[in-house]
Amino acid sequence: MQPYLSAVEQLGETSVVFIGNEISHVLAKRAVLRSEGIAPVAEGELRVAAAMLEDDLVVAGTADPAQLSLANAAHAEIAERFGIPVYARIDLVADSVGEPVVSEIEVIEPSLYLSTAVGASERLAAAVRAS
Repeated sequence: MQPYLSAVEQLGETSVVFIGNEISHVLAKRAVLRSEGIAPVAEGELRVAAAMLEDDLVVAGTADPAQLSLANAAHAEIAERFGIPVYARIDLVADSVGEPVVSEIEVIEPSLYLSTAVGASERLAAAVRAS
């Protein structure tokens, strides 16, 4: 359960993807909800929000220093408690005053959107081999 943060509507989400102990790439995800807080469901057997299937939902992005600092701190906390994960995705959104907050941390079966960053697949393969 996540609280609603209105900045997502304008700014979307920023995700910082770590492979091993390093930042591999950054993603930008636009809002899934449409007007009136509704996420239309896709046609067919797969019952997901239609936006989740759109090619441009998640694209290569950038992170500002505050976002990178928070993502690094969250990753460091995970690594200290559980060891360095092979991969992790730290999702960030802006709070009511524009400061980044962690909305989600994915370390089990996340979508890493490897196709958005040159060399990401190779970095992941190397991290898996090294683990």
